Amino acid sequence: MLNLNSICGAILGLAAATVGIVCEPMVKKKLDAELFAKEREIPPVLAPDGTVEIPKRLVINDIDRLENQRRWEAYRQGAQYLMFNAFAFMGLGACSSSTRRGKQAAAIGGVGFTVSALLMALFPIAFGIWDLEILMISAPIGALAFVVGWFAIIVSLLLPKSADPQPELAGC
Repeated sequence: MLNLNSICGAILGLAAATVGIVCEPMVKKKLDAELFAKEREIPPVLAPDGTVEIPKRLVINDIDRLENQRRWEAYRQGAQYLMFNAFAFMGLGACSSSTRRGKQAAAIGGVGFTVSALLMALFPIAFGIWDLEILMISAPIGALAFVVGWFAIIVSLLLPKSADPQPELAGC
């Protein structure tokens, strides 16, 4: 279990680097293409004598721009949260594997960080890419799971060391 937390942290770190660095330009390009597909033509404004006062032009609705920006920010935030979860898993693995304390706390922390990575990190990334609004509802639950994971780290550090056989002192 203890090694599993470190492995999960390394995998999430790799995923965060991939999502945040490698895939980011492709996602931005996709979002920009979707935004430009929403361009609408505004007809020219004619003067009373029939001449063109303002030529026709293409515009993008402000609401569409804001929605595109919101999806981009959700994607970036999800990538950041994924890295935070990777660091948390690594911390949980280090705290739990350096001592013989808190196997249950390590397991609870692992579950908390896993739920957090799914709900608070991967769902906003999916929303940013595929515009699945329903996934954003679960982000507060993921934040609570993140808190549970950090609480488990604290508990694993505060638990007393497991009983190791101590050599008895002779003559005491």
